[in-house]
Amino acid sequence: MTEYATGREHWAPYGGSSAYAGQSHEVNSHSLVEISSSKSFERRKTDLHCMTVESISAMRSARVDYCYLGSQHLLVAWQDAVRDTGETIIDGLQRSTLRTLTHKLTFVPAGQPYRDWHESRTPTKAMFLYIHPDTQPFRHVAGKPLTSRLLFEDKTLWETAMKLRGAFDYHTGDAMPYFDAVASVLAHELARLIHSMSMNNGQLRGGLTGRQQRLLKTHIESHLTQRISIASLATLVDLSSSHFCRAFKESFGISPHRYQTRLRIERAKAILESTEPSITEIGMRLGFCDTSAFTKTFHKETGMKPTSYRRSLI
Repeated sequence: MTEYATGREHWAPYGGSSAYAGQSHEVNSHSLVEISSSKSFERRKTDLHCMTVESISAMRSARVDYCYLGSQHLLVAWQDAVRDTGETIIDGLQRSTLRTLTHKLTFVPAGQPYRDWHESRTPTKAMFLYIHPDTQPFRHVAGKPLTSRLLFEDKTLWETAMKLRGAFDYHTGDAMPYFDAVASVLAHELARLIHSMSMNNGQLRGGLTGRQQRLLKTHIESHLTQRISIASLATLVDLSSSHFCRAFKESFGISPHRYQTRLRIERAKAILESTEPSITEIGMRLGFCDTSAFTKTFHKETGMKPTSYRRSLI
């Protein structure tokens, strides 16, 4: 049965007086993600055998805060989410201020605090999937530490999540067996992926130190328009190229090349917002070989072409 709720929920955002802001807080065995918004939003949920599926829609340009600490695993699937400012926080991982969250996934193990806030450029659509830890796919990892994963991409998992979204939006009572079947497939895919991540993390010697991360950030930002080789970055922090690539992805969640590309696109967005050079000029200024390469990369990162992005600012 689908339940609907439209309106506002309120809690003190991270950094305020909330119990989540550095204070102890009891895990809520029946909780959903808490939402605080200055404008109306809609949330709908359906309880299935292995999980609860919830749909979230928030208004454009609204500040929305999300907070979760529950006894069920949480998978967040951002369908449409572009924020002007904000950050995503999971204890033990580096905070993310990534602006374009569209098609990104976040996994939060049961009992792990999760916080997120957006000041959105566009209306936001997301799915929150609450998976029971004792459901069959997760039983074989019961009692083992699971790895949180912040704003990652996985094509197979995303496609199954979108099938689940379609079943959620259009299902009727006689379609519930199909709905449950898709949810079960997703739970199996997620359990296998997270177990694999946890095993790989156990084999790594750890990510980069804070000093190494700061050194790399500074170097990449100061050479943003240039091609930076993996070997030169690895040498900068005294690691082999293979160990560096693993440690970088462990610390930043993406590859060095993808990290530099995202910084370039964030710089391009800032230029589009504040000045009026041509699209070609912006692309060349940021080191792209031609306008086509710049436009293709910009669209991949933001879901919009540079010209469309500029028009959206008017």
